[in-house]
Amino acid sequence: MGRELIVAGPEFAPSAGFAEPALWTVSVPGAAGSIRQHAGFEQVGGAPHHGFGQDLIGRDRRLIL
Repeated sequence: MGRELIVAGPEFAPSAGFAEPALWTVSVPGAAGSIRQHAGFEQVGGAPHHGFGQDLIGRDRRLIL
């Protein structure tokens, strides 16, 4: 399901007026990171974030269409 959402979002974005789809993610390792990377999302920022009972890094990601 995650792969379908990552592909569908950028396909839908131009028709909805979005020039730069954005994601906010956290630093939990796993397959989701490689899905986002292969889709072309690049990390453009990050900051410490406490969530899910852990100290994490929040990551801002953008896809330039």
